[in-house]
Amino acid sequence: MRSAPFVSKVIMALLTLIPFTRASEDDWKMPEREHERAPCPMISNEKKKKENTEIPLCTTPRSLLCCFCQHSSFPAIYTSCPFVPIILDANHRLSTTMGKITFYEDRDFQGRCNSIRVDSGCWMIYERPNYQGHQYFLRRGEYPDYQHWMGLSDSVRSCRIIPDITFYEDRAFQGRCHECTTDSPNLQPCISRCNSIRVESGCWMIYERPNYQGQQYFLRRGEYPDHQQWMGLSDSIRSCRLIPPTGSHRLRLYEREDHKGLMMELSEDCPSIQDRFHLSEIRSLHVLEGCWVLYELPNYRGRQFLLRPQEYRRCQDWGAMDAKAGSLRKVVDLY
Repeated sequence: MRSAPFVSKVIMALLTLIPFTRASEDDWKMPEREHERAPCPMISNEKKKKENTEIPLCTTPRSLLCCFCQHSSFPAIYTSCPFVPIILDANHRLSTTMGKITFYEDRDFQGRCNSIRVDSGCWMIYERPNYQGHQYFLRRGEYPDYQHWMGLSDSVRSCRIIPDITFYEDRAFQGRCHECTTDSPNLQPCISRCNSIRVESGCWMIYERPNYQGQQYFLRRGEYPDHQQWMGLSDSIRSCRLIPPTGSHRLRLYEREDHKGLMMELSEDCPSIQDRFHLSEIRSLHVLEGCWVLYELPNYRGRQFLLRPQEYRRCQDWGAMDAKAGSLRKVVDLY
């Protein structure tokens, strides 16, 4: 006869193949250890009673995942970004730094997925688990029944958040436009100039020249009706790069090259490096966690430089001509 542990493993393996249906609240539990994988972002009874409680989203091998679950006592609201904390408020609404979508079992945003409200971000929803079956692209807005997203039924079993940025040739979002959902090393064949930008979701760095060269500008979700809004010097935008979200940020600053001399560590935004560390120049950097933007002047002004997790042994490594540094800001999208 098979041992009890072997039988238990077989039963658990079979259960993972069964779609989720209605369940009691006791069935919705988070894994005890962070590295364990769960099929859904499950919420314990104790944590539901607390306001602003951080709980981790289910860890998955996919970088952009949102699980759909049916539960009538509160809307199922999930977002992408595994490893990024989500916040549960008193109204049982979950949000992260990438976006928020709400699934309702009934039409007109009641209680199966017959209506959807997208509060932020762009999303692709799928009729079957694991991003299979018919798929539908949703922007921010309200969809009171499945016909509004051109669905064939009320079956929605998986969804994925889509980063989105749109470039317009003329000001105030007029003229020819081009939409990007990932890195683009050369925008010149798509648009001849850029005078306004709309960011629906994600954090982006845009560049004046192809292949991520020249002046660079950091953009969060929002509308930029002219190039002065992103502190641009002209209407030339030739490449863009999506900045991946991270849950924590930490870097080290050095007063000399090759990580020598006085070292200072930072984990929060710094509007003035001079006021905080009594330095006007940074000769080398080591980004330990997260992405940052270094500004040439205090209060997040002047030339900008994207810093990703790696070692920068001299200022030329991050694209600067000199070691002048005024302020530092974490790359965090705000919703």
